Amino acid sequence: VKKVVRAKTFLQRMVHYEYLGFNVASWILSKRLGRVPGINGACFATTREMIEKVGGVPYTISEDLDLALKIAKVGGRFKYTSKAFVYTEAPKTWEGWGRQRKRWAIGLGYWLKDNLRSLLNEFLKSPLKYLSSIVLIFPSLIAGTVAAMLGKPLLLFLQMFLVSSLL
Repeated sequence: VKKVVRAKTFLQRMVHYEYLGFNVASWILSKRLGRVPGINGACFATTREMIEKVGGVPYTISEDLDLALKIAKVGGRFKYTSKAFVYTEAPKTWEGWGRQRKRWAIGLGYWLKDNLRSLLNEFLKSPLKYLSSIVLIFPSLIAGTVAAMLGKPLLLFLQMFLVSSLL
């Protein structure tokens, strides 16, 4: 389900654009694979039978990622809908944003530690299907890789180009 940020501040507008990227990535993966890397923790729907089939909602920091992967492993399919949406609040301060990102990073780290092998196996089966969405979900990986390879002047140009293309 699409997540819409009630954006009042500059920071909240930037978070809105980030969530927009997540929405697009979910839509792309839904169309191409019938799977998404993580269901939207703010709003999703599934059946009781599916939750029971995967052993319940996991007790972990990133329960949305973990639940989506467990459902995918048992053959569950995902469909992204843009007809429904949920409003969500974004952090109002940089400190709050930092706490949120720290929590997300810790949760993602544990999730990757527990699932890296199965994720790599899935990726290696059809890497091109996943690459476009990985760019949208983790744009900082691309920026960091480019920075390491090309140096600061070219990176600055690429960042300005990417930001201007989003506006």
